[in-house]
Amino acid sequence: MAKDRAKKQKNTEQPTSSFAEALRFRLFEGAGLFLLFVAGFLVISLGTYHSEDPSFNHATAYAHLLNKGGLIGSYTADLLLQYLGLAACTLPLMLVLWGMNLLVHRPLTHFSLRLSTLPIMIVALGALFHLTNPFPGQFGTVGNGGLIGLFMAKVLLRWVGDFGAYFLPALLALLSFLWMTNLTTHDLYRFSVILRTRFVQLLRLMGRGVRELHDRHQQMEINLPMPTPAARRPMAAQPKPEVQRPAPQPKPAERVEDEKQTGLPLNLSDSYQLPPLHLLSELKGDVKQESEEALTQNARLLEANLANFNVQGRVTKICPGPVITIYEFEPA
Repeated sequence: MAKDRAKKQKNTEQPTSSFAEALRFRLFEGAGLFLLFVAGFLVISLGTYHSEDPSFNHATAYAHLLNKGGLIGSYTADLLLQYLGLAACTLPLMLVLWGMNLLVHRPLTHFSLRLSTLPIMIVALGALFHLTNPFPGQFGTVGNGGLIGLFMAKVLLRWVGDFGAYFLPALLALLSFLWMTNLTTHDLYRFSVILRTRFVQLLRLMGRGVRELHDRHQQMEINLPMPTPAARRPMAAQPKPEVQRPAPQPKPAERVEDEKQTGLPLNLSDSYQLPPLHLLSELKGDVKQESEEALTQNARLLEANLANFNVQGRVTKICPGPVITIYEFEPA
């Protein structure tokens, strides 16, 4: 009887515990979705902020509302930017991280520590944004760090100087980020190594693509088999081509000068006379001809160029002339 009673009690406790576990998961998922909604609303409100919208510092008609978050978004964005400056952008980022953890049922360890470090991170970033001022004149006369960043920047500049005013907020912001995300410096180092490796691979891939594109523009791609140059025979083994020069023309005899004709007996009018023939210039000396070594070198160059296109043979005869030189080529 006691065993049966214990079994009945155990069976009644199991459905109750499973129901409570399922209810807790549903509550976590609902909270995660709500945090994601709030983060998206803050992003839209801060991204569409306009100084002419109605807010605590500016009274205007609701008809001229430009903020996509409506009236609540206009007041919220103005309040966050006036007091926190650009550091207010960390709020939707942290809400997204916490909402994703709740959606995947991942427990938020050390939640009190993370929640307490969020103001430290916001104040440190506000001081940095006020000192660097990346977007001057965007948020009125307060600056990019808001009123809190303005106050902290003045305190740091007074007590620790310029170096401390930049170094201490940067250190606090980094430590707060590590505490809130549960990361370590070793994780940041591994991430930097992976990022550097991917960046180097991307640069190499881009350089390879640029080189391939440059090569395609420099050369034409023709789908023809390229001839393989045949082995050249040594120049000493080839017979020397025969150089056949034309016979020299005989020089005009002296009697030609005596037989020159000064006029032609043409039946023209008496008032016109043909010009005398001695006005024409006399033939100069013989044209300078190339030497046999130069002609032989040209023949060997011609044979080598033809051999590159698989045309084998040799020059057997060279007929130099005053204007054109003929090379007789005998194929192999």
